[in-house]
Amino acid sequence: MRSDMWIYNVTDNEWIEPEFMYDIPRWNHADFMYAYPPHWKYFVFGGSTGIFEEGVDRNLGSFTNKLHVFDVEGDNWTGKEVKLEIAEDSTDTKPIMPQARDSCKMIFFENQVVVFGGWNNKWLSDMWCLNTSKITGPKYAIYSITPKRGPVTGKTKVNIKGVGFK
Repeated sequence: MRSDMWIYNVTDNEWIEPEFMYDIPRWNHADFMYAYPPHWKYFVFGGSTGIFEEGVDRNLGSFTNKLHVFDVEGDNWTGKEVKLEIAEDSTDTKPIMPQARDSCKMIFFENQVVVFGGWNNKWLSDMWCLNTSKITGPKYAIYSITPKRGPVTGKTKVNIKGVGFK
């Protein structure tokens, strides 16, 4: 299923419609983009979802608490739903998750996705945090290392090229 998204390219002064596929149409969600090497990441949380057939009365859809993360590369974006794991030493049988909602606020702060408030047939005033380290990986990317072969010992100089480090 295709979702309607447009990106404005300020360099070329043009609108781009990326290839952007995920579960079902969503609106009133929270989202943000963050530069995680080697590509930007696009986070989408919550919102209302629904599929509307032609000739059927429209409805308000249903609230969701799904979090999707997309790897942004050019015009083709690949994404996945984030599935939370339960810690081995936990007595819980399922992950603790925020209530489904739309119209919430979401920010990114020190590797944490922070979600506040929203609407689920009443205004919510709760706050949730999720550490994204396992989702996004490190904040650096290595593109090449030289020498490519041979022993690397004591005083061997190694040249590492990439982004996110000096």
